Amino acid sequence: MNADSEKQKQAITWFVTQFKKLELEILAHRAVFLWADQMLHIGPELEQGLVKARESPVIHTILEKKYGPVLEELLKAADEARDQAFSEWMKEWKPEGPAN
Repeated sequence: MNADSEKQKQAITWFVTQFKKLELEILAHRAVFLWADQMLHIGPELEQGLVKARESPVIHTILEKKYGPVLEELLKAADEARDQAFSEWMKEWKPEGPAN
């Protein structure tokens, strides 16, 4: 296994771990949300607050600034890896048979 393959596996593992942590956090918040609604009967107010937060231009701007460059870099890396793999394949390709 080469170093690039190991780095890819580490990156994939890191991303999946982050998704798991995010889902855990979301589920924990959902559980508290449901508990608060059952105990305090404030579900509609909490829901309105969540809707406002989800639609907040400030929050969307913050997230775009944080994740936009990361996404661009990952897409660029994917293109470069594909280009490199194709280039390597072309170097090793040995056409057989008559030309068309």
